[in-house]
Amino acid sequence: MLISVWIIFGIVDPRFFSFTNITGLLANVSGLMIITIGEILVLLTGGIDLSIGHVAAVSMIIAVSIAGQINDWVILLIITLSVGAVFGLINSFLIANIGIVSFICTLATGLIAKGMAFTITKGYALPIPENLISFGFEEWFRLPAIFVISILIVIIFEFLLSQTHWGRYVVLLGSNEKGLKFSGINHLFVKNTVYVISGLMSALGGFLISVNMGAALPGIGDNILLQCIGGAVLGGVALTGGIGSIWKGVTGVLLLSTITNGLNVWGVQWFDQLVILGLLLLVGTELTMLRR
Repeated sequence: MLISVWIIFGIVDPRFFSFTNITGLLANVSGLMIITIGEILVLLTGGIDLSIGHVAAVSMIIAVSIAGQINDWVILLIITLSVGAVFGLINSFLIANIGIVSFICTLATGLIAKGMAFTITKGYALPIPENLISFGFEEWFRLPAIFVISILIVIIFEFLLSQTHWGRYVVLLGSNEKGLKFSGINHLFVKNTVYVISGLMSALGGFLISVNMGAALPGIGDNILLQCIGGAVLGGVALTGGIGSIWKGVTGVLLLSTITNGLNVWGVQWFDQLVILGLLLLVGTELTMLRR
């Protein structure tokens, strides 16, 4: 589907295959790919994380508001990841240890994160240091540097999920939690790790999105949630848990971003794009279920 969409957009409008447009597309999808990794892990366990978008926004906003315009990107990254880890720990504790349903818990923490983001910024974008903005335009191997970083992280987590005991436990947790428990595996530990990782990946993805956009924006959470969960499901990750992989879910996100980019090149209005994306999710999900 992804290859077909690329070919169709390129034939209808050659501007789609321009170097500027392709690099822009890859840069825009980089942060979404990272955030989707955490969401896929949660979905594989049979849960869902609705806080990812707002955690991505508030993590970078808090980092920028604390560190100001300090040009040390390491400090900004550490603060950003710390905020994401805190939200991940809260989600994991409430869901795995207290027993709150993941849908309600992450919806609540997501609202808290969204409220914090708008309270801190008063609804305005926060500028980020100049050296981070310049890094957003940097290229490695003729590709955006942030996209190369995202691909490396995707490869790492695909390896962890498919080639390690922990990865197999994550999948088993979603398909047969009782079986995992009766096998003597610490299923609570596995469940805790995926929500913490989801918080960390949300923060890291928010960092890359801010670097690409040149500012930390408080209102990007809902759009991130739509693209990450929609892309993961379109890529074959089951909402019921136990089925899916990292690279397939990430490919689904790339597909959604490609369609959005191509429609922008064609000049389609954003509200018409929502209709098209909604229909695509319905049809794509049905095809995935039939194939399964």
